[in-house]
Amino acid sequence: MVQRKPLVFTFTSEWSHAVSVFACELREELGGVVVAVAASPGEDVMVYDSNVLVVLRGGGLEERWRVLEVARRVEEKFNGKIGINPLIVTEKEGERLSPLFSQSR
Repeated sequence: MVQRKPLVFTFTSEWSHAVSVFACELREELGGVVVAVAASPGEDVMVYDSNVLVVLRGGGLEERWRVLEVARRVEEKFNGKIGINPLIVTEKEGERLSPLFSQSR
């Protein structure tokens, strides 16, 4: 049996709110191409110079540009107070990297 973890959305900081908006807008923009979004616990906590991991199915160049465009739009919504620096990877790469984001401090 596969263990499933609960989905938890927190809005205790501007960072967590921005990440949730980013994830929702990514899903609207790219649909089923987006497999997962994982964020570091804080905007200033970086993994490979990134604070958000975006896992894409396929992940061609056009989709990667669209992820960056969505990140810029969300930053504008938060008046530039938030910086979203996505690390954009494929599903295979995401399996290896997602634990780094969950363990970052």
